[in-house]
Amino acid sequence: MRVRAPWVTQFLIDDSEESFAYIIPNQESVVLGGTHQDNNWNLEVDPEDTQTIWNNCTSILPSLKSAQVVREWVGLRPCRSKGVRLEADELKLFNRTVPVIHNYGHGGCGVSMFWGCSQEVASIASRLIHRHHGPLSKL
Repeated sequence: MRVRAPWVTQFLIDDSEESFAYIIPNQESVVLGGTHQDNNWNLEVDPEDTQTIWNNCTSILPSLKSAQVVREWVGLRPCRSKGVRLEADELKLFNRTVPVIHNYGHGGCGVSMFWGCSQEVASIASRLIHRHHGPLSKL
């Protein structure tokens, strides 16, 4: 969920055995979240989950109780038991081999991992561009 709480300026995360919650300030709002639900692909907001997130986040930072809720949504965070897959691969497409970069399975860590993963993807893409030359323009 997003709330209006301009006084929140620091990231807060509780990843204890009892609960999971995160508070992430953005420019216009603050993101509150925290559920771990394997194989739950429901795209509808669950009021029970919303209440759990609210309770966990306000217990970490009680001043959030006066925050205005701006938006609620469901955020699916696909995860892999083997961890993130970040690697180059090749797919056969018709009679061509096409380079592909896999970058998925971050789970709930996408916010903290995206910068490093995106740098690695850019590095792999740069190597692939130099190795695989596409068709030359006839202009």
